[in-house]
Amino acid sequence: MKNRILILASVLVIICSNCIAQTWTQIPSGTTKNLKAISFPTSSVGYIGGQDSLLLKTTNGGETWTQINYAGVTFYPNGHDIIELKFVSELVGYMLVGPYSGMYKTLDGGLTWTFVDGIYACFNTSLYFFDENNGFLGGSGCFSGEIINKLDGTWQETNIIPTFIQQGGQITNFDFYDSNLGLASSSGSYVFKTTDGGNNWDTIPNNLTEDEIMTSILYLNEDTILATYNSSSSGTFGVNVSFDGGLTWQLETNSATFFYPNMYASEKSGNGWIFIGGESSLTSGGINPGLIYVSNGSISNWTYESVNEPIRDIDSYGDSVVFAVGQNGYIVVNQDLSQLGIESNDEEFEFDVYPNPNQGEFTISVGENRIEEIEICDLLGKVVYRSTSVFSNELIDISSVSKGVYVIQLNFGDRKVSKRIIVD
Repeated sequence: MKNRILILASVLVIICSNCIAQTWTQIPSGTTKNLKAISFPTSSVGYIGGQDSLLLKTTNGGETWTQINYAGVTFYPNGHDIIELKFVSELVGYMLVGPYSGMYKTLDGGLTWTFVDGIYACFNTSLYFFDENNGFLGGSGCFSGEIINKLDGTWQETNIIPTFIQQGGQITNFDFYDSNLGLASSSGSYVFKTTDGGNNWDTIPNNLTEDEIMTSILYLNEDTILATYNSSSSGTFGVNVSFDGGLTWQLETNSATFFYPNMYASEKSGNGWIFIGGESSLTSGGINPGLIYVSNGSISNWTYESVNEPIRDIDSYGDSVVFAVGQNGYIVVNQDLSQLGIESNDEEFEFDVYPNPNQGEFTISVGENRIEEIEICDLLGKVVYRSTSVFSNELIDISSVSKGVYVIQLNFGDRKVSKRIIVD
C-alpha cells in the first residue's frame, strides 16, 4: 500500500466549478454513545441504532431525535450494540444486535421487537431489503466464513460458490442494481456477486491487502461500482472502483487525498449524488476527525469536508436530504434544519408505486386525485419520462428504458416528493 501512496501522492481531490459544496449542520442527539446505523423509510420518520442498545427515532424529518424505550430484545454479554438497522416503512423494520445476538423485527415503529428465527449464521452483520418480505441478511458461520441468507417469504441460506470459504470473512454490506443483479462486500478477501436475485453468489477476489477491510458497496450503474474500505495500518485511499460490474477492482484515485482515510459508508441520494463517510488516519490531539466526500455522480470530481467525528453510516430521503451519523452521538445533515421533512408534512403528499420492482409498467397511488407533473429520471439525472396532469392510479409505461433504478418525482405546485423504483 505504501508504494501505491508514493505513486499517487500527488493526486488530490479536485473541487470542480460545477459542483455545489455541501454545508453540514450538526443536530443534537442527546447522547454521547457511538451511532452505528441510520434508516429513513420516509421523509419524516427515521431511526438510528447505536452503542449499548441505543435506538433513536425522529418524526419530523430528522430535526429532533428521541430515544425509544423498547421491549422484546435479548442482549447477550458483550453484544449490546445495534449494529445494523433497516426500516421498510414507518412501522416495519429489522435490526441486527450483537453481532451474535441475532436479528429482530418490529411492526410498531420500534416499540416492541420479535426475534427472527430460522437464520443460519453465527454472526449477523449486514441487511438489505426490497420490502418487508424480500431481503437479505449477511454474516458468517462459526467456522465457515461468509454466509448470506435470503428472505423470500421465509428465510433460506443461499448458495455461495465455492461453499465454505475458510478464511473468517463476514458480509459487511449489500447493494442491488435491480431485483436480479447484486453485490455484497466482505471483511475477507472477496466480493460476492449474484445475477439471479441472490439465490447463488459467485466469489470474486478484491484487490485489498490482508490488513484492509471492504466496508460498503454502491452501484452507480450496471458496470460502475464503488466500494469503501479501511485499514489497520496507515496510508489508505479509502475508496475502490470497478468498471466491469464488480469483476475487477482498483483504487478510485479521483477521490484521493493526503488524509489517507478509512471509509465506512456510502450513499446515493435521490438526485444521483454520491456521499462517502469515514475518518482521517492523520490524528490531531489523539482525535481522528471525520470526513465526508461528495460527488455529483460523475466520480471524476469530488469535494470533501472534515467534520467533528468519524462517520459510520449515511442515509438519505427525498431528492437530496442526506444524514450522516458517527462516534460520540454525532449527527449531521446537509440541509438547513428548517427544510427538513417538508416533503411529507401532509399525508396527501405521500404516494405508493405498484408494483415495485416492476418491468416498466406501474401505477402511482396518491392522496390527491390529480398530479400536476410527474418526472422520472435515472440516477445520473437524465429525464426518461415527463407528463403533466396525471391522475392517481393511472398506468405509467416506461418499459422502453433500460433495467435499473429510477427516481420518480411528483410535483404538487410548490411541493415535490420523490421515490425510487426498480425496473427489471
